[in-house]
Amino acid sequence: YVTTNQIGSTGDGIRMIEKLGGTTVDMDQIQVHPTVQQDKSYLIGEAVRGEGALLVSSEGKRFTNELDTRDKVTAAINTLPEKSAFLVFDSGVKTRVKAIEQYEKMGFVIQGDTIGALAKAMNVPGDQLQKTLDTWNSAVKNKKDAEFGRTTGMDNDLSGAPYYAIKIGPGIHYT
Repeated sequence: YVTTNQIGSTGDGIRMIEKLGGTTVDMDQIQVHPTVQQDKSYLIGEAVRGEGALLVSSEGKRFTNELDTRDKVTAAINTLPEKSAFLVFDSGVKTRVKAIEQYEKMGFVIQGDTIGALAKAMNVPGDQLQKTLDTWNSAVKNKKDAEFGRTTGMDNDLSGAPYYAIKIGPGIHYT
């Protein structure tokens, strides 16, 4: 995995504590964050999913409850052949999550004036991405995600053009 930790996080402090007789626990454990931009190892925060973004595969399909626990969302991404996915959202999510401006400045955000244009820019099937968003928008309207049981982050549908995506994969977030 890539890591969201800064380059100076080398574990030296842990070694110093151990030399002084300190003990450690759970050193075999890491916390993995499911939505990390892979080229720059930059964490894409939960707020994007919390405001309604979907995770879709390279086939343009949802494959998990986006707001499940980090380990479960990571495991779902790891079942995909490419071990990565896209966060897909609309202009409403972009307006509500100011961090997206930073992601844009860093060159992470793919944009399309329509769902079809976004699908083309993402290199995913346009008809499938349209179906995915239509199904989601219906779930939001009916307050029931029959596909994956999501119950949060369903206050707003994804119907406000333009549309956006960020390619992500899991990354180490904490040890």
